[in-house]
Amino acid sequence: NITLEGPRTFVLSGGGKGRVLEVKAGAKVTVKGIALENGKAVTAPVKVAALGALEDGGKHCGGVLLNAGEMTLEDVEVRGGVALDGGGICNIDGAKLTLKNTVVRNNTANGLDSFGEGGGIFSSVGSVLTLEGGIIKDNGASYEGGGIFNNQGTLTMTGTVIEGNTTTVPNVSGGGGVFNLNGSFTLVSGSIRNNTVGYYGGG
Repeated sequence: NITLEGPRTFVLSGGGKGRVLEVKAGAKVTVKGIALENGKAVTAPVKVAALGALEDGGKHCGGVLLNAGEMTLEDVEVRGGVALDGGGICNIDGAKLTLKNTVVRNNTANGLDSFGEGGGIFSSVGSVLTLEGGIIKDNGASYEGGGIFNNQGTLTMTGTVIEGNTTTVPNVSGGGGVFNLNGSFTLVSGSIRNNTVGYYGGG
């Protein structure tokens, strides 16, 4: 098990050139009290199964953070990431991710065609995403899930605010706050508000 903890002024940056942090399958990692920013995932087109697992191992996903293991972010800020999917965070197939009082903001999923999903967070097939407090705000996606895209995973939200997120492509894009695709979404408490879309499903 690994714990990375620092003062709120401590920042890990990808400098807009690469992903900031990647957690491999089988690893257990906790990050507390720091900021992760300005990451970038591979932006060249890759083959992805329609509505299925990430066949490239998530190389295109998670501009700031890619989690394939079991991870907790506590009092962390994830910001300024860019990727085809999951501009901020990618929680890959079967992984577990818990966000406690964490801010995910100003991230972008800018892919087109089969991409552009999950501006703040992309959570994939069989994964578990748990939100406890915190805020998901001001993220953008080309197509679905300006804040969060839950692709056949399990999403539970308690006390979290999801606001000011957007999807941008006119006449097709949707799910400004959360896009839940054939997954489980349990909203215990919290708020989904003031999100916008290019076409349908502002919340």
